[in-house]
Amino acid sequence: MPISFRRLGFLLLPALCLLASCSEDFKIAASYKPVTVVYGLMNMDDTAHYIRIQKAFLDENKSALDMAQVADSNFYSSLEVHLRELQSGAIVHDEILSRVDLNQEGYQKDSGVFFSAPNYAYKTTRTLNPAYTYRLVIINQSTGEADSAETGIVPDNFRVDEFMFRYELVFPAVSDRSNFSLTVSVPGNAQTFEGIIRFNYVDKNVITNQQTDHSLDWSFATTDATPGKASVILSTSQRSFYSFLHSAIPDAPNGIERYMDTAQIFVWTGSTEYSLFKKINGAEGGLTADQIRPIYTNIKGKNVYGLFASRAMRSYYAPVSDLTLDSLMSNSVTLPLNFKGRSDH
Repeated sequence: MPISFRRLGFLLLPALCLLASCSEDFKIAASYKPVTVVYGLMNMDDTAHYIRIQKAFLDENKSALDMAQVADSNFYSSLEVHLRELQSGAIVHDEILSRVDLNQEGYQKDSGVFFSAPNYAYKTTRTLNPAYTYRLVIINQSTGEADSAETGIVPDNFRVDEFMFRYELVFPAVSDRSNFSLTVSVPGNAQTFEGIIRFNYVDKNVITNQQTDHSLDWSFATTDATPGKASVILSTSQRSFYSFLHSAIPDAPNGIERYMDTAQIFVWTGSTEYSLFKKINGAEGGLTADQIRPIYTNIKGKNVYGLFASRAMRSYYAPVSDLTLDSLMSNSVTLPLNFKGRSDH
């Protein structure tokens, strides 16, 4: 699986600069002042861990579009970044992270309004231990300011029922009103959970016999752990499987047949810090809401925002059952997708 930041991507947070009210009494642009933006998700299964540290910017005398093209407007030149392991509050290991260009690490930055090179992050290859707490410390050597955050590590030894033994995925029929559910044990430091099913399928050209592989991810359920409970349930209606495929896969063109391949189930869990970040920063605005959405950050310091958290993942392979394939091929919702059976590879 990809390293920790790749699944979600880096959360560049320029929107933090746009928190001024719509009132004309406020000055939208002020004198230039750097605001530090931090993002790092630690995963004990990753062989390398990357912490993204950038500057948000606002300058009343310069174009934001012009500044977005200048690396110096987005990166600090003299940061010292520490990752410290703590046990019962005492430091047992202190590592200074190296700055690397992610473009050279195999993670190209998308092109767009912002510059694409360099693409800096701070890297460690240390093996993470769920028995420790991890503290990120960022020292700006030019100003002397220090920012910090802590997170526990979510272990990867949690259990997902049924799929420990590669059981089939069963979605009986569009008309079935029952639920598809997974029961997941709650590991230490875990708070939020997400279930994802990756469907692999093949488009086959009936004239040339050329086959093209495709895959798509269905985030079918999210939930949070309840205090004191040893497990959570990720659940969705059986019929939603067919609705998802209908919306995610275009109708088959003339001459194209489709075949379902093996599916893969991913269960992700995140620490309390990530759960709060998701809830608060994902709050919706509206007539009954405040003008300014609340901003969650667990980075302590002056003029700094962001997230330092942990997550873990378990994955399992499971074939789509014959019963599900029969319904996929024949029901009116997914009939236009033209599935003909199971892939031969």
